Amino acid sequence: MHRRVTITMLAGVLAGCAVPPPSRDVPAGFDRNALLTIEAPVAEVTHRPPDLLIVLAAEEQSWRCLLGPPAALAEQGLTEALLAPGTPMVAVGHPSLTDAHLLDVTVITVAGQTFELH
Repeated sequence: MHRRVTITMLAGVLAGCAVPPPSRDVPAGFDRNALLTIEAPVAEVTHRPPDLLIVLAAEEQSWRCLLGPPAALAEQGLTEALLAPGTPMVAVGHPSLTDAHLLDVTVITVAGQTFELH
């Protein structure tokens, strides 16, 4: 399986395109002016209260991705069954300011479905 990581850093000064919509709060400790896109298969799914945490196994490195509370995800139809290890996924989110491989995910595409989180 071809694995790749597509990383796109967007500066907030570029027409404000990287600034999240006002209704979306970016947690403290994450860069609200940058968005990364990670495309890789799911390696692991764990619960890190209060969030569901998935690990994406990219070629060069693994990324830990915070998705949100499992109950809120399930209400949107994003179940742990869709996130089974080996499932290809695209995650878009804000990188951590202190952890080079941690992402607060805002949009996820899996099994042909796109989910807006938080």
